[in-house]
Amino acid sequence: MAPPHSSNSQATDLVKAGAVLAMQKAGISYSGIKRATGVKKRTAINIVNRAKSRAGKNAKLHNLLSKENVEPTPKSGRPATISERDKRYLIRLVERPENRRATLPEIADISGLQISRESVRKILKDSGGNLDGNQF
Repeated sequence: MAPPHSSNSQATDLVKAGAVLAMQKAGISYSGIKRATGVKKRTAINIVNRAKSRAGKNAKLHNLLSKENVEPTPKSGRPATISERDKRYLIRLVERPENRRATLPEIADISGLQISRESVRKILKDSGGNLDGNQF
């Protein structure tokens, strides 16, 4: 599983946001923007509204396209303490035959990661498994 916001995906998002703004400023409908860029109509509307609110309603195109007006704001919340790599390791660890019946605290100990039982549970649940059945 790729990280949700890698640098390449964010650069592509900025390029698409710029394209949405340029097309909207050129008078292309949101449906046309969706066909051309693949950006959903609601997302395109949000991009335009965010840029206009930051730059001013009657701003010129080059002002709208500045990085500060196109970039999304930082998300709130606590940063993740465990990496995607460690999550994959934990899932592979549980899939081993000798660990299939291990309890959550045992899995946390076996992994060697500084992780709580509850974090193990959340990671395994988010992976799409089932904690009640044979799967995790």
